[in-house]
Amino acid sequence: MENNNTLETQSGERLTFFQLFDEKEYHIEIPIIQRDYAQGRKASFEVRDLFLDALYNYLEENKKHRDLDFVYGSLIDNDNKNDIKFIPLDGQQRLTTLFLLHWYLANKDGQLDLFKDKLQKGNKSKFTYETRTSSREFCDALLLNDIELEELLPPDKNQKNSLSKTIKDSSWYFLSWGNDPTIKSMLVMLDAIHNKFNNADNFFDRLISPDNPVITFQFLNLKEFKLTDDLYIKMNARGKSLTDFENFKAKFEQHIKDLEFKTAPKFKLLFNDIEKKVTVQEYFSHKIDTDWANLFWNYRDPIKNIYDDQLMNFIRAFAINHLAAKPNEDFDLTNLKYLLDRQNDNISFQKYIELKCFDEKFILELIKILDYLKNEDNTIRLYLKSSQYYDETDTFINIVNNSFKDAAYSYRIKFYAFCQYLNKFETTVGLEEWLRVISNLTENTAPYNNETEFRRSIRAVEYLLQIANTIITNLSLDTLKVDGFNEYQVKEEVIKAKLILKDDNWAKLIYNTEYELKYFSCQLTFILYFSGIEDVISNINNWTTKENDELFNSFKKYVTIAKGVFSSGGLRKFNNHLWQRALLSKGNYLISEGSNSSFLINNDRDISWKRLLLADKDGGKPKRIFVKQVFDDIDFNILDVEKGLKAIVANSLKTVTGWRNKFIKTPSLFNFLGAKQYIRYKSDNEIYLLAGERMSGSHTELFTYSYFLENLENKSFPPFNKCAYYAISGEADEPCIYLKDWLFKKSNYELDITYDTVNKKYNLSFFYVKSKTFDTEIVEILSSNDFIKSSDYEAYDLLLSEKDLQKSLIKLCNEFQLLNDSTNE
Repeated sequence: MENNNTLETQSGERLTFFQLFDEKEYHIEIPIIQRDYAQGRKASFEVRDLFLDALYNYLEENKKHRDLDFVYGSLIDNDNKNDIKFIPLDGQQRLTTLFLLHWYLANKDGQLDLFKDKLQKGNKSKFTYETRTSSREFCDALLLNDIELEELLPPDKNQKNSLSKTIKDSSWYFLSWGNDPTIKSMLVMLDAIHNKFNNADNFFDRLISPDNPVITFQFLNLKEFKLTDDLYIKMNARGKSLTDFENFKAKFEQHIKDLEFKTAPKFKLLFNDIEKKVTVQEYFSHKIDTDWANLFWNYRDPIKNIYDDQLMNFIRAFAINHLAAKPNEDFDLTNLKYLLDRQNDNISFQKYIELKCFDEKFILELIKILDYLKNEDNTIRLYLKSSQYYDETDTFINIVNNSFKDAAYSYRIKFYAFCQYLNKFETTVGLEEWLRVISNLTENTAPYNNETEFRRSIRAVEYLLQIANTIITNLSLDTLKVDGFNEYQVKEEVIKAKLILKDDNWAKLIYNTEYELKYFSCQLTFILYFSGIEDVISNINNWTTKENDELFNSFKKYVTIAKGVFSSGGLRKFNNHLWQRALLSKGNYLISEGSNSSFLINNDRDISWKRLLLADKDGGKPKRIFVKQVFDDIDFNILDVEKGLKAIVANSLKTVTGWRNKFIKTPSLFNFLGAKQYIRYKSDNEIYLLAGERMSGSHTELFTYSYFLENLENKSFPPFNKCAYYAISGEADEPCIYLKDWLFKKSNYELDITYDTVNKKYNLSFFYVKSKTFDTEIVEILSSNDFIKSSDYEAYDLLLSEKDLQKSLIKLCNEFQLLNDSTNE
């Protein structure tokens, strides 16, 4: 950079782009140390669109002093000839965009001569780049030559490039300029400006108006800071004095100042121990730099030692809930989806405005909850005592650090319920019970699949909020119509509300059970059903003492057994899959998911133990009755669950037949199943065990595999050297038992055993692997054992019942072995 005399100017002077050339008569030169013009890059479309949207909206509103933040740099008088050059260190992107916008609007509004008069000296543009000769030449050429906006070339297919195409087609445009990234970006920006502003009227006059300057910025000379260029750059490698958050905050404060509040409370602040009334903006500005800053300082980034991101994340979370809670007439799903989809992206202030986030309700509620959460110089103020339903600290930390693993809908819903209760009722009385109900409803509606389901629950919270401080009483009245949460859980919360209000014993039992059966996330529908309460709850006010005691004791019994079966993490580990086999003895309890059926797992929306006990799957078939039957068979007085399960399994072996018998009799079958415990059930006679989730993956056939595990595994059947099971992938072949590697003379023979689903028998297929004919002695043995030559392929087949299979197989192998021995003598 040239080492010339640096001039001083008023620090923080508010100017328009045009005033720099008109009143100040400056030249602007983007220095070599600055990067190329980036706002016009194709990849920066969002930044570009948001900035142009903001500029358009400002000019359309025509309100003065819409500041574009600060512009920093040095003023240099070359050889003291009053040819003052401004060298920006921050603001070059905005200045370049403003240069292009002024050129376009001047051209459009027929005032290009005025623009050229102020921005041109000789044949040179007073706005230029030091970075490349081509960039300077392009700025010069843009002012020297005219473009008829009414006579632009048609755009290319699927493009909006009429203006840039016309410029590049002009005789004064050099093809070599296409290699300059700044020029390429300028052309992209000119197209964007043309497509945004081509229908605007008289915007140029508004840009240059001295009486009502719309678009301005704060002009700062580095000399005022007593900083050298080098030191400034070292302090901030991006060439910015203010952080993104500080810029955001400044715009937010201005927005609050511009809003006309209709329902704002009377805000007051202490000044020199005297309480004074202040505006919403004054209160917000003071708090965000004092009390709230102290709060978020406790959650700051330990490396950067700043809390900007944490506060911004809180605002984003609050905005997401605010958008989701809006009534239908004010709601736009695309706005909500935008914020949720960009969980890890920075959201500009202008984008929040575009999404209609920062309205009066949002701002007042944000101020109020931040005041509730502030806690002098400490972490957040806590309002609940170690609640199992809502963890204030954990939720806040996840929100400010944006550390959710996914969209975290459940967290957001409970956070909304917490904030709105404090904001509405301004007390903690009833808060715990409110959050208990909302948590129960939310956790047992989750997982949420999308933003639409999430919004339904937020809207349900908004509806219930009107009676949140008396939620139990109102639920018990059966008058609330609660949409947006799982209907079965809503029904359960109504029943539990009636029991809680019945007497203190019931209330204590309900609360303790929710705590003790943590795996079920306070979902106790199955206990209410098993104990008979669900059937008689409508008559609760007429229960006799005897009826009440019987129901109370029945409830306690099933809770005790459930604790013996399920831990906080899910099903307890029982040897040899005793629980699943005991359930199978009562019936087919499996839940279908797509083409598969599952023996169930601990955590899954559709195939968990919780889902079975909710009784809302498989067309509402009451499969949870099988769980009740197992519970009823366990001696409550002894309460040895494993002993009870063993007895159930043992007693069922003689009574249960078909495919369920196979799993009850052979527990090692379960060991083949994959993480989701899937089988593919096509009929009672055609069932496959899946190691994964699809038939394209490894799978076995139930009847052959169970027979193999029970009768053939780890046994030898000479003359065959190997006996194993063939689990296949895909459906082109069939899983089977195989006996192989018998070399007789020059032939290699194999025996496969598959299951015939039509005849319900086992098919033995004997064939050669490498030879072309069967040996005569082999054929004689096969024929004597009733094998029949297949008409479809070179093999001999035999159908056998399971009862006859083992005996026939041993006999056949013995005869083969005798033949083998006699041949080798």
